[in-house]
Amino acid sequence: MGAFAEDRVDSIIELLDLAVAQHGHRPALIMKPGFRTRIWTYARIADQVPRVAQVLRGTGVQPGDRVLIWAVNRPEWGISFLGALWAEAVPVPVDVRSTDELVTKIAAQTGAKLMLASMPTLKAASRLELQSLTIESLVDRAQAAAPLPRPTVDPDALAEIVFTSGTTGDPKGVMLTHRTPARQSCIRPASRRRSWPAPSANARSRCCWRCRRS
Repeated sequence: MGAFAEDRVDSIIELLDLAVAQHGHRPALIMKPGFRTRIWTYARIADQVPRVAQVLRGTGVQPGDRVLIWAVNRPEWGISFLGALWAEAVPVPVDVRSTDELVTKIAAQTGAKLMLASMPTLKAASRLELQSLTIESLVDRAQAAAPLPRPTVDPDALAEIVFTSGTTGDPKGVMLTHRTPARQSCIRPASRRRSWPAPSANARSRCCWRCRRS
């Protein structure tokens, strides 16, 4: 993968390369459901992401399509997000606490092609008349999928759309390029049990790649 400098990383895909180059088989995501501990290393995530992208393509997602992510905080959230980027789609994270009405507005504004839900949000997501898939099943299905070839990423192209809460009016989307979150992130190996936070407009941390805030 060669040498990287964090200040020259121009996309989240390159940030994933950097994470693997620096930390490889060290833990990136750790979750303890019940009595067992599940660990995803940086290398494992990098292997899964192109396979998740292939599954997304199989659902009909094409470059530029908007993919809503309305799911709870768990490692599959982050892997699905990265997979959507690898598939050249545009993820639209939705706060897991959002109402059906708000998510319906966001889906309509973005022209979403697919909803990535989780088991706790799937019932609500199914009411939106939008093709839905859980992040848990997406990552499971990816195990047997062939990896999608690496995309060519324009750092100034649209990467994701982040919406405000909409509590005081219609939700407003902030359009972020690939370069923006990549330059605002740093990499830290997981040192305790954590999973990937399902972000809102006010919660922009990403797993172990935590946004720098002054």
